[in-house]
Amino acid sequence: FIAVTGLCFGSFISLISYRMARDLPYAAVRSRCPSCGTALSARDLIPVLSYLLARRACRHCRAPMSPRYILLELATAGSFLG
Repeated sequence: FIAVTGLCFGSFISLISYRMARDLPYAAVRSRCPSCGTALSARDLIPVLSYLLARRACRHCRAPMSPRYILLELATAGSFLG
């Protein structure tokens, strides 16, 4: 439970850091692929699992996703466990 909570927080931290760096709104806007702009569905937003199932690429345009997302999620989960 603690690790899953850490993964969720890591995903949220990743979202906030991405949007802050680009001066985008934090809420009320669905997450989108940075390459093609397609809105991500709920199945695309499951920490770690979505990244691995999509084979590290957008399901729509196949643009590669940065490993930064999964690494931040895993690091946060490890911090929660620690």
